[in-house]
Amino acid sequence: MKKILSMVVLLLALCLMAGGARAANTINQVDGVVEVSAIDSDWVFTETFSDVTSGMRLISIQFNPGAADDVCVVKNGSDTGPALMNVICMDAYDQRVKYFDSAIRRPYLDYSACTLSSGATVIFGFDY
Repeated sequence: MKKILSMVVLLLALCLMAGGARAANTINQVDGVVEVSAIDSDWVFTETFSDVTSGMRLISIQFNPGAADDVCVVKNGSDTGPALMNVICMDAYDQRVKYFDSAIRRPYLDYSACTLSSGATVIFGFDY
């Protein structure tokens, strides 16, 4: 009986730990274009470009909202870095694009500062 009880406790602990696992965005990368969709956590530049920790030349950020009042916040480097993009969209068709001077940057999609509906995507363009 003790074996069964300890196995049940172990299974419950494993289930609880799995529930606390980090969420995963859907990342599609083709050369210098990175699309982040199904956004449910921060996107960190170095998770996609692990071999380029110093950053890359950022050309543009495009935000495609999922619904009205979606908010997108992208910072440089980390969640405490300066904002590269901070926009509120009026409706689901209020696509926003911001262009940059090709300076070296490490974009950080700050999920905790965003309000994103299902279907929202963020597309980063790099000089790759």
